[in-house]
Amino acid sequence: DYTYDRELFDECYGEIGRLLETIDPLDAQSKEVLYRLLYANIITRMETFLADTLKSYVLSSEKNTRFFTENYKPFKKELVPLSDIYKRVDNQPSCVRQVLDSLMYHDLPKIKQIYKSINVDIGDIGDLAKAVMIRHDIVHRNGKDKDGNQRTITRSMVEELATKVADLIYDVSNQMAFVDTLGEVPDIFVE
Repeated sequence: DYTYDRELFDECYGEIGRLLETIDPLDAQSKEVLYRLLYANIITRMETFLADTLKSYVLSSEKNTRFFTENYKPFKKELVPLSDIYKRVDNQPSCVRQVLDSLMYHDLPKIKQIYKSINVDIGDIGDLAKAVMIRHDIVHRNGKDKDGNQRTITRSMVEELATKVADLIYDVSNQMAFVDTLGEVPDIFVE
């Protein structure tokens, strides 16, 4: 249910605004730490949305699961002995779920290609890909870049990122609702 995800993000988007208001009176050091946490959290919410939406679509019907299985590039490279064919068919839904669970949804170029295969264009990902890199520095280097320079995250950066992610979620949600009405899986190759 793609509307649910969008409504959930609307609620979170409102929470972000309330948190920013709460942070304003704090000292500069506290603000800096909290802005970094909010920034990282917004990217996490985007990844969760992209993952949940793709899984929901692919696993919603046998037709969609089959299409994904037949067109996902890594599956095309697998060689299965004829003696194991029935085991593989029986385990196919669980295999597809494992693959979907293992995708790195912050790898936006790859995720964009997979979404394109189901006729959903997630748009220009340039700014979001940069934000993912900043989040990587926040999460894995305590806010420092590869050279050890502290990344400064401001309130306006948090607001701008929240708006870009909200736009992506609204756009994908609307396109997914349209794809659902088509009743057919498009014949586009998945990389």
